[in-house]
Amino acid sequence: MLETPGAIGGSIFIQDNPSECSSESEILAADCIVPVRHLAYSESVSITPNPTRGMIYVSAAGRPVTEFRIYNNLGECLRTLSGARVDVSDLPPGLYWVRVRIGEEIGLAKLVKM
Repeated sequence: MLETPGAIGGSIFIQDNPSECSSESEILAADCIVPVRHLAYSESVSITPNPTRGMIYVSAAGRPVTEFRIYNNLGECLRTLSGARVDVSDLPPGLYWVRVRIGEEIGLAKLVKM
């Protein structure tokens, strides 16, 4: 395990990475190779109604949603869906994260299930 100071403060712990990803600079360089643009968090992804008990509609900055995924607070992907409407009535009440893909862009929003 390698502990190194982070670029913006704090520490970064690197453990069990391949040899070409064993420092912060190597990890950052590798990240720059795969360009993924991120949508602005609160402005782009819309989930209605939110909170919900059942059906939700997902949109992103007025553009068609290519794919979206619903994650629980442990980071486990519960569903991978395409389209804009989905019934979440079978999910237990709680806080979920919705990751939306629009072409090559990624957005993230919270979903509250009652």
